Amino acid sequence: MKKVISVFAVLMMALLLSQCSGDRPQALTGDMNRYLSMMPDQAGIAYMNVASLRETDFYREFTDSMDIHMENRELREIMEATGFDIGRDINEIYISFDAPEHRRKASALVVVVGKYDPEKIMAYIKDKDEEHRLNSEAYNGYTIYSGDNHREEGVFSFADNKHVVAGNEKQVKQWLDDFKSGSGNSANSERVKAVKYKNGMWVSLDADLMVDELMDEFGKNMPMGRVGALEKIEKLNLSMHVKKDVRMDGSGVFADAENAELFHDALKGMLATVKLAVSQDRDAVDVINKIEISTKGNQVRIDASLSRKDIEKLKQRSNSMALGY
Repeated sequence: MKKVISVFAVLMMALLLSQCSGDRPQALTGDMNRYLSMMPDQAGIAYMNVASLRETDFYREFTDSMDIHMENRELREIMEATGFDIGRDINEIYISFDAPEHRRKASALVVVVGKYDPEKIMAYIKDKDEEHRLNSEAYNGYTIYSGDNHREEGVFSFADNKHVVAGNEKQVKQWLDDFKSGSGNSANSERVKAVKYKNGMWVSLDADLMVDELMDEFGKNMPMGRVGALEKIEKLNLSMHVKKDVRMDGSGVFADAENAELFHDALKGMLATVKLAVSQDRDAVDVINKIEISTKGNQVRIDASLSRKDIEKLKQRSNSMALGY
């Protein structure tokens, strides 16, 4: 079982390192530049274009499979009282986050761009706050809300009827200040230049700060040397484009070319192992053959492009494995 976990852990990292070598990266829109300029420069930053994803068959199939959407009485009550539909009214999500050892300090900042009625939403929350745990603070023309232990749990605020921001108190206040003044910085826009599908879903992070957690969890089960090179990864970009198919693109930058080559060889070996394990399943082999791994200097690159049919094959294979077939 430990070997299986190790294989899947490495394959998941492989997907996070996936990068097409084709078209140039998309340009950031003016709005995205503005939002990124207001996010803190931390270990990582991520983005999701929910409005674009919502138009795809993948999204519709996913939401249709979620029975809670209309079957959950409490959710229906919230939607009716606040006028807010999580499946309809969220358009974009920006998240900046710190290294794992700092996450307990509410170091992530989340900005959700959508459509809100702050008065209705807060009226509902206050009505349900029977223990009067909700606190509010007037700040620079905004209202910041928190629970009893807001310094540990974080705070949130509606900047207007399109923006809600949540995170630690200092970062939320700084974001609100920048939102009002129009100020910010270019650090995040610079760091995501290499992200290809900027209008889809992406994450850019200082991977050397993130990989320690993975190594602590699985390191003892991983073959050292080749996979141990994972500890030498420094930068990681992942982006995903979802329309009729799913295209993943990203790059992993290692400390040196030697460690990049070692990890490249490890991934090749793992893919060969998986292919051998499913060699009797032609469909699964065809999907695996679409994953291409390459290196250039100290970078490891993988191209993964899956059609809807490919994803269905993987789902069927996964279900079969779960049933023990």
